[in-house]
This record gives sequence, C-alpha cells and structure tokens, in this order.
Amino acid sequence: MDGMPLNQWLGTNPAPEKLTEMAQWLGRLYEDEYFDFKKNPRFIATGKKLMSQAFDFRKHAYLNTNFVFLHRTRYGLLRLFEQMGVRVCFRNPFEYY
Repeated sequence: MDGMPLNQWLGTNPAPEKLTEMAQWLGRLYEDEYFDFKKNPRFIATGKKLMSQAFDFRKHAYLNTNFVFLHRTRYGLLRLFEQMGVRVCFRNPFEYY
C-alpha cells in the first residue's frame, strides 16, 4: 500500500479482482454436493495460475503464517484428490451452511 489509504489502494489496484477470482475458483468445490476431480482435470492447474498471479500482491499485505500453512495443506490435499480422480463432498457442517 506504500502509505496509501486502503480504500484508495483497493480502488487503483487489481488485487481485489484477483482475490475474487481465487475465491470463485475455490468456491467451485462447494457448488454441488460432490466435487468430481475426474470431471474437472484442469481445476488444480487453474488454481495454480490464479495463486501465482495473486502471489505478486504479497508485498501489499501481511500474511499470517497460519493462513499460509492452512492454504498449503489444503492445496496438497486437493492435488492428491485430483491425482486419484475422486469425488469429494466438501459440504459439511463446519464449512458449508
């Protein structure tokens, strides 16, 4: 943000758009009762591209190390699911309402 007020920075920076794209990508896991990795073979590749683009904005924000750990763990699990070509129910009482 380089000393710029947050609302001004958000209005002049593409980061919010990239974060929205990333949230929409992750949200696909919850659209249906089951997410079929076999039917979505480009899911991880798409997410990897979005994460790479969002990584460019890291200098503008402090990332909590716990968030980074959780994100990497989830990404690893998604990679395993994709490699196995399984259907997974992500809708559970703890993450889906």
